[in-house]
Amino acid sequence: MCRRGSAGWRKIALVAVVVAYAALCFVAYGKLSGLLPTMTINEAIAQISLGFRLPLPIVQIIDLGCVLGIVLNCITALWFWRGWNLWLWSLFVAVAFCLYCAVGGPLLGVNPISSLFRACCVFMAFLGWVMGYTYIEICVIGNIWVPAIAVLVGSVSVLVACCRYRSKLSPFFVMFALMQIAAAALAFLRYAGTMDNAFYKCIKDLKYAGSLMGTDYVGANIIIYVFGFVAIFILDYAVCKYLSSRCSIER
Repeated sequence: MCRRGSAGWRKIALVAVVVAYAALCFVAYGKLSGLLPTMTINEAIAQISLGFRLPLPIVQIIDLGCVLGIVLNCITALWFWRGWNLWLWSLFVAVAFCLYCAVGGPLLGVNPISSLFRACCVFMAFLGWVMGYTYIEICVIGNIWVPAIAVLVGSVSVLVACCRYRSKLSPFFVMFALMQIAAAALAFLRYAGTMDNAFYKCIKDLKYAGSLMGTDYVGANIIIYVFGFVAIFILDYAVCKYLSSRCSIER
């Protein structure tokens, strides 16, 4: 029998996940004073090596980012007011960011892959500066914890959809979800410990992965963190939509 959960419970679950993650970020490693910058923005950017000069001063880039953020917030509000899907919005933002950074690279004399990688580094440095984290800390949180948690959420969504909307392909989808859960668990175990150890261990692993894929550290980052995770989220969303649509057809 097909059943559809109420939108209210979905919103409550989403808010609970966000609050839990925010609490984790603020409490992790004694960082109880989150959202308080502990260094200047120039010091934050100095933690990373861009390899090229920024087209504008840092202050103007922040102002431009604020304007773009306001526009993004307006589009987000319109998206939810129209009742469009949260997963689609997340994928749209991720793809738009990647395309924008890749296209802008050649204007600075940088190839698209390097441009996208460095843009992600700058974004992480800005985010860490706002939240009061160092570059290493925000990279561990944003590049290890967040993806692992997101994979867990996506896999659980697939499992819930398989339980609610039965299909002949459900066993394969369950195996796909369990593989994601296992991968996320391995990531947590692999990078347990201090943030410094997790950061440098992740760099070492990415260099090794790059050698296996015939690319370098930058290429491995893009393949895994951009194409890999986006593909997983698209597959999770497609599976849930497929099961839901099959249920509607059967009804």
